[in-house]
Amino acid sequence: CKPNVVLLPLILAVSLICHYRCLSWRGLKEASILWGVGLAVLVPWLVRNHLVYGEWFLSLAFDDNLAHVSAVATILEAKGEQVAPWTPRWEETYMSEIVAPASTAYGWAERDDSSKPPEAVRRQREMAAIARSLLRQHPSAFVVSHLKGVLRSFVPSLHRYWYAYVTKTPWPESEALRTVLSQAWRKIRNGEWSGGLKVIGQWWWRHPPLARGLWLASAILHSLGGGLLIAGIWCQRTRSGVLVGSSLILLYLALLPGPIAHIRFWMPGVPLAIGLIGAAFFRYGRAKPVLSR
Repeated sequence: CKPNVVLLPLILAVSLICHYRCLSWRGLKEASILWGVGLAVLVPWLVRNHLVYGEWFLSLAFDDNLAHVSAVATILEAKGEQVAPWTPRWEETYMSEIVAPASTAYGWAERDDSSKPPEAVRRQREMAAIARSLLRQHPSAFVVSHLKGVLRSFVPSLHRYWYAYVTKTPWPESEALRTVLSQAWRKIRNGEWSGGLKVIGQWWWRHPPLARGLWLASAILHSLGGGLLIAGIWCQRTRSGVLVGSSLILLYLALLPGPIAHIRFWMPGVPLAIGLIGAAFFRYGRAKPVLSR
């Protein structure tokens, strides 16, 4: 029922169809069997939620993410604020822009206690409706905030965990690299090359030696892993089913979380990525038959 796996049966069914390179009867039959098995697994959850909450639904995770993540990030992007998820400012925006308007619009104070399951579901649906209206008002801010989160998930971050593990202290506080690069770029664009490089140098030497070393190691490993992953995907170009399925799964896991893209969201795709990296070291093909004399 997690959002980052709920579409995997559909993606795998598409890869099965692509494996046969056309809409063959065998591909459609195997895809239908896979869909049927997936549906059989999910039906008990649908029935359970209907019995407990009085509605047919699989999970409220999408509604919650829409109200507590996408809408909040969109509002802050529209206001030009850079706010990290789950910080006090983030929660303040959620309460003032989502919860309070939903309470007023749908008369929560006049209804049953929110501790009752059906009422809790109803309130979640109503907050999602408020969130959707905000996204319609700021479509460009929604797209920008979502893509920013996706791109941030590709920035190397392992050095922060390594540094905290080794030194038992958090990563040294400093300006974000993107802020430093933007400052340097403004100077370089104005012809001040030495000033731009000086800004980057000051930021770099401000960190302790261990932090600088771990930052370099993290960036190198991150780049190496990305390059090997691309090579592994390229090796699947003659196996259309594997190519389509693995690419769609990784793309889905990368794009879905948006503003809260984090290591735990793309973690389900790591085993697949490692398998593709391993494939970069092997050539696929049938072994040549041994000819007897």
